[in-house]
Amino acid sequence: MTESVGCWLQPTVAGGQIGVIRLQRSARRNSQTQAMVTVIHQQLDLWQSDPRVMMLWLEGDGDHFCAGGDVLDLANAVARWQRPGWCPAIVDFFAGEYRLMHRLRHWSRPVVAWGDGAVMGGGWGLFASASRRLVTERALLAMPEARIGLFPDVMASCFMTGPSRLCQRRACCRCSRRWRRWRWPPVALITCDSCRRCAGPSSCGHSCSSGRWRHHHYLRR
Repeated sequence: MTESVGCWLQPTVAGGQIGVIRLQRSARRNSQTQAMVTVIHQQLDLWQSDPRVMMLWLEGDGDHFCAGGDVLDLANAVARWQRPGWCPAIVDFFAGEYRLMHRLRHWSRPVVAWGDGAVMGGGWGLFASASRRLVTERALLAMPEARIGLFPDVMASCFMTGPSRLCQRRACCRCSRRWRRWRWPPVALITCDSCRRCAGPSSCGHSCSSGRWRHHHYLRR
């Protein structure tokens, strides 16, 4: 297991388990690497066959959920390749990332994502793959790759369709907190900034006077 991903089981009062996956690259806004994608796939293999696991919880370490794929890591892989044709590291990363999003989208148990801070690019795809999405008022949703002419990746053609396309396309090109005005993403808004003690899987009955649920187009697949 890589130190960039933390995986553990959190017991529930009902006797079941919550599978927790935490992206742990806070210095780089939890951007994804091939190693991280591989670890998450392997962990899902283990939990899929465990009947005690009732749901999956996804979160990022520190102040951000995930800022997408690690572009610097991919650029270094291309620089090392220096041959004609597709760089295998690039192909493996995107193929593994897209398979992961598809797998989360169709996982047999509920998947909850905690969207705090940067939720961008592949991070937005990871967030969109969850069957339940929670955000704080600090959430920044964007597909910044669109600013340099790249097509928004990770199922964007699926989850960025609907009646609010103009707002969503503008969000592709810049960081935005205007997701409250959209019909996507359907989320539950937690008004206190990143209070995991109120909503997270490790909650121990803590009550936050400033933290309250404000349901905003809560998700139905």
